[in-house]
Amino acid sequence: MDQRADVARANRGVLLCDSLPAAQQRLKETLAPYALSAPNRAAKLEENLPKGFTVFALPAAHQARLRTFNALDRINQELKRRTGFRQQTLPAPPDHRAPL
Repeated sequence: MDQRADVARANRGVLLCDSLPAAQQRLKETLAPYALSAPNRAAKLEENLPKGFTVFALPAAHQARLRTFNALDRINQELKRRTGFRQQTLPAPPDHRAPL
């Protein structure tokens, strides 16, 4: 399997932990195999992934919503919820060639 997909799956596992100490421990376990095979990638992960740990400072009820990986999708979802927007399907325009 692609190493990039493995790293992405491992990142998700780290950020979806229940607490900050658990996430820090999981990060150490995750980086160990990549220290020899991809040291540059491991160094970048070790430097940047803890920035995502700030979510653990928030109340538990908010953490699940804020840990999503697609911020734009989350914003659009919230706009739809607040405005009550429901996507409606429009009928197809009449086709002059269609048989009646």
